[in-house]
Amino acid sequence: MGAFLWAIINVNGKNKMIRKGDIVAVKSEFCEGGENRYIYIAIENEHDGSVEIQTINFEYAFQPIERVETYMLRARNINISDVGSAGPGDGVNVKSV
Repeated sequence: MGAFLWAIINVNGKNKMIRKGDIVAVKSEFCEGGENRYIYIAIENEHDGSVEIQTINFEYAFQPIERVETYMLRARNINISDVGSAGPGDGVNVKSV
């Protein structure tokens, strides 16, 4: 399977590529401990089957960024631009997204 196909996730029966600002969750089979409680935002468009994500509801000031394979993610059908211009590091609380 090519990298392009790996970069596509299924959203309500439709194929959708992960774009900068998309809200995503890591699938439970790829979570350790309580990681499944975190909500993530894609901080770049997917590329070659992976994307950088950042937590937006992490309890500490430091918001970790990690690169993950897109097959490990579940879409939440919302982009941060749909709820405003808030994003990690801009001083706006987006924990309720």
